[in-house]
Amino acid sequence: MVVVVVVVAKERLMSPAGNGARPAETGAKCVRAGVESGNMRSTLEGRLRCGQQIHLQLFGWRVRIVKLRQVVAIGHLPPVDAVRPAYNSRMIRLDSLRQRLRRHVLRVALVLFAFGACGAAAAQTGAAPAVPDTMQQRVAACTSCHGVHGEGSPDSVAIPRLAGKPAGYLVQQLEYFQTGQRRHAPMEYVVRQLSPAYLRDIADYFAQQDVSYRKLPVPAVSAETLRRGEQLVMRGDSTRGVPSCVSCHGGKLTGVEPMMPGLMGLSYDYLNTQLVSWRTRQRAAEGPYCMGVVANRMRESDIAAVSAWLASHEPPADMRPEPASAQTEPLPGWCVMGKSGAAQ
Repeated sequence: MVVVVVVVAKERLMSPAGNGARPAETGAKCVRAGVESGNMRSTLEGRLRCGQQIHLQLFGWRVRIVKLRQVVAIGHLPPVDAVRPAYNSRMIRLDSLRQRLRRHVLRVALVLFAFGACGAAAAQTGAAPAVPDTMQQRVAACTSCHGVHGEGSPDSVAIPRLAGKPAGYLVQQLEYFQTGQRRHAPMEYVVRQLSPAYLRDIADYFAQQDVSYRKLPVPAVSAETLRRGEQLVMRGDSTRGVPSCVSCHGGKLTGVEPMMPGLMGLSYDYLNTQLVSWRTRQRAAEGPYCMGVVANRMRESDIAAVSAWLASHEPPADMRPEPASAQTEPLPGWCVMGKSGAAQ
């Protein structure tokens, strides 16, 4: 007959067994008696003591312990007296190890406390130099990915150029990252705690940068694909309700103050990714979701065609955004510009 008894206790070493310890075969009776007397409800000592008896009987026997907090007692095991000396020796060694570990932890705590006190004293006597409040310092997190002057990353075509974009557009996008209307985990983290004035300073800095463009790779596409891309960019597709890109982003596609970004000089991968993001609401905007409407009226092949045509063209010499007065063609009635960046 096999009897299984589970003893649950706190992480604690049992004391060595004394000469008066009960035999292990009475361990189950020990637990039962303690429960019936009420002693087991108020203290763990009774349970620990009974568990010790079971542990004694198991010591030296090849029994697999399934969990650290489970003690399995099997009937017809060797008598307690045969294993008590070895058991007590093991418990004494473990108890000695526990005491040494406690002393070691105390010494480490004292050393750390001493270092902390020394550090505090050093901070009082000689404070660390203050971080300079310069624009280069303020945009350090931005330039680590987008380039020193916002020219874009040479290592990733998915990281866009910021230099020369309209300040209103840039500050609006920073606000969208803060609110979750535009989603990109690294950008959301960088701007999360920044004030509106700080965001505006960053936008103004990159809007004023003027650096040359670099040639970006374009995937090989057919001539038919490029013709379709040119049609959508320059004239749109009235049969699908898609306006031309130039009707909003300017005749030179370099953007329009204060809110419309330029499309020239951007990589194929970035353009394609952003159009897909508009379709899937990874990007959003105020008002009637203008670009979301446009992107969802385009087929996937149209998105690839527009991205390829724009990325394959050399940017004009003057990449500055056009003034608002240059936009004579009215926006579609269902399309409005956001106000957050333009209003500041």
